[in-house]
Amino acid sequence: MTNFSEVLSVFNGIQGVIGVSVVDSDGMHLVSSFPGTEFNDALSPVICYLTSDATKHLQVLGESPNQVCISMSDKLIIIQLVYDLILVVYSQKRNLHAVQTAIESASLILNRIATVEFSNT
Repeated sequence: MTNFSEVLSVFNGIQGVIGVSVVDSDGMHLVSSFPGTEFNDALSPVICYLTSDATKHLQVLGESPNQVCISMSDKLIIIQLVYDLILVVYSQKRNLHAVQTAIESASLILNRIATVEFSNT
């Protein structure tokens, strides 16, 4: 059985990754590696708004985003969409090849979780 903790474990040991969370399309965080809930409570609504807005505007152009990146001075927030799940990776701007590889692996896990969930509805 695949579960959300497997998504978090993909990022274990990657230098520069500060935290990872999975959010649903309503902004509720499902799992997180951040201590406490402050980060998730502050970021989840922003992530949902950004992905919803980006999707809406890109669909006008016949496109749909699969990944959105917010770049700050020395950190990144990388948002990966997988069905109605949103993978959020908060990372320093280093070791990005390993981070992107982990995002790809985590997306495959989320895809399996979502596929099972959709097949049960």
